[in-house]
Amino acid sequence: MLGWLAAAAAPILIHLWMRQTRRETVWAALRFLQAALERQARRLRLQHWILLAIRTLLLLCVALAAAKPFLDRGGVLADFGAGTHHVLVFDTSLSMGLVSEQQSRLNRAQQVSERLVGQAGGNDRFSILAMSGDPRIVLTESADKAAVRRAIEGLIPTAGVAAPGKAMALVSKLLNLGSDVDQPAQTADGAVRVLFLTDLDEAAWQGAADTAGPEREALQRLAKVAELAVVDTAEPALVGNASLETLRYEPTLPTIAGPIAITGEARLNRASEPFATVAELVVKNEVVATQAVTLRAGTTTPVSFSYRFIDAGDTAVAIRLREENLLADNARWAVVPVRERVRVLCVEGARDAARYLQAALEPTDKTDKPIVIERIADADLSRTDLTAFACVFCCNVAQFGEDEARRLDRFVRQGGGLVLFLGDRVQPAAYNRVLGAEGPTAPTVATAIKPIFRLASTSANDPASSALLPVTIEPAISQPSYRVDPKGYAHPLAAPFRGRERAGLLTTPVMRYFPLRLGKLSPTRDASTSSAVIAMELDRGDPLIVTSDHGRGRVAVVATAASFASIDPATGGPWTAWPAWPSFLPIINGLLEYSSGGASADPGLLVGDPLIQPASQEPNATAMPPIIETPTGEKAEALLTSEGGWRFTGTDEPGVYRLGSADAAALSHRFAVNTSAVESSLSRIDPRSLPATLSVLTTDDWNGAHDSTAAQTPLHRLLLYAALTLAILETVLACQFGRRSA
Repeated sequence: MLGWLAAAAAPILIHLWMRQTRRETVWAALRFLQAALERQARRLRLQHWILLAIRTLLLLCVALAAAKPFLDRGGVLADFGAGTHHVLVFDTSLSMGLVSEQQSRLNRAQQVSERLVGQAGGNDRFSILAMSGDPRIVLTESADKAAVRRAIEGLIPTAGVAAPGKAMALVSKLLNLGSDVDQPAQTADGAVRVLFLTDLDEAAWQGAADTAGPEREALQRLAKVAELAVVDTAEPALVGNASLETLRYEPTLPTIAGPIAITGEARLNRASEPFATVAELVVKNEVVATQAVTLRAGTTTPVSFSYRFIDAGDTAVAIRLREENLLADNARWAVVPVRERVRVLCVEGARDAARYLQAALEPTDKTDKPIVIERIADADLSRTDLTAFACVFCCNVAQFGEDEARRLDRFVRQGGGLVLFLGDRVQPAAYNRVLGAEGPTAPTVATAIKPIFRLASTSANDPASSALLPVTIEPAISQPSYRVDPKGYAHPLAAPFRGRERAGLLTTPVMRYFPLRLGKLSPTRDASTSSAVIAMELDRGDPLIVTSDHGRGRVAVVATAASFASIDPATGGPWTAWPAWPSFLPIINGLLEYSSGGASADPGLLVGDPLIQPASQEPNATAMPPIIETPTGEKAEALLTSEGGWRFTGTDEPGVYRLGSADAAALSHRFAVNTSAVESSLSRIDPRSLPATLSVLTTDDWNGAHDSTAAQTPLHRLLLYAALTLAILETVLACQFGRRSA
């Protein structure tokens, strides 16, 4: 098309062809006339040159417009016009910290953006977003390239999970878009371009790849007002990643009396060769043991340590792998509540109601035994300090007073365990009335002595969502049962019996029991908000043991008695022969560990999960928000909620957080936050599954292809407007010059 530029020479050739020649004749009388004619000729030559220049420029503009050129971003014309609004969405999730050839994925994203900023025009603006967990705006529509570069350089990979859907919603909010969008990509304020710099993690981008869903719809809305592109920052070569996925300890009630087993599971992802490394056991930030392990791709490898604690108290422990590619997921943390001894309170409603239970928990008379049992009569319960005990067993207690019910409720909500063994003295109506949904424990919420942590998205362990008694107890029946259903051994109480059918659990004899009903709890409350679980059933389908979370603690209800003292009036024999059965001892110890392990159980807090302490109605509850120290040593204050509780959202780093009140000298409570295993797998989504409106480039082809994705300013319309202006100007000047010459 540029060959038509030769047409611009036509006016010049015509001008030279039509040039007039003259003959000079010397005549003295015409000297003055000659001078006048020369002045006239100079004016005519100037007019001709002006018209020649206009006609030549007109043809040049038409020829250039036919070629449809674009504005050179590096030229001086780049500073004219509205410019482009670049919205750079940086993936700062855990997988973006993977290092290959001494460079992380986020480093590659920063290099790509630096090139884009350097080639931007003077009127281009940049907005920068960080996409990890809840995305945040780092910089809003700035034309200051120095500020943009500082914002980009300040980005660091986090331990969170990428959430493109949330990032798209934030971009829409940044661009002031509603739900109904129908605009051209070129707006009155200039072009809009949204660039995602990410490694295309499969778990994060699956929603955008689905043919239907909110993320797909969000992309379609953005595509109507902006040009969308993705820069894939993942390394071309295969790079493996070793991560630690789980950590647990046994027994769940650790004491200084003996060693405990600390076990983790390590996994090698995205690697073709085995990886030899070293696992470290870290206690109180010090490495106390190491172990050589060899990881193989696609399989989990157990890592086990045995350690004996010297001091009692909440102790931070971790298992850590030595690996350099991705550091954030190399460790798994837990807070182990170490006790000097496990103190258990047995409340007897009848003589020797807890005799066999004590024998199962305390089989020897050694002075250094890890479990210490204290037996009291039910009349002494109201005068006993429950905070000194890990668990309370109530055996054949006829009924509870309202004050006793409140004290038990407070004890369990603060992390204690409660096991209710029934018997011939139990009054089911009194249990349902005082401990159930209509009793004084139902509206009570947790005291602020020990905080209750729960995720914002869950309500199962909300302390206000359940009563202390998770079931409705119906009148006792005499229906002999000689078969126990372990419900697939799914419950922790039944799990140890898997593969041990001869251990006596399946043949446990129960002749009389109370039917336990989970269904409807009250006219105003149902089981939908309860966490009650049937651990095992009798052969008629009635529950034998039901457990439930209650605040930070747990409650277990056993439908029959714990001794031979309860007599069946129909037969004159005992309610059950369970105390003499082989399954009795492991079940009793399992009840102790499970019910008391609620406070020490890992709540499953992951990076980015908010912590919530619901409001307290206790008279001595403090209204001051706590101070929380992060693993990096920084201290932050939780935010008070309108309901009177508090909320903390700063769990951005894996590790152990410490909590205490603002006026306390030390931070007393500890809790662990770990990384999600979702991004540790390094699995990537197929770019071809993404919508066509989202063009995908790699960092390798970015240098040659980024101009095609840039929002360039076309010049052909501007050139056509200039040609039209020159045509009108040429006509006007030609007419004016002609009149003056006449």
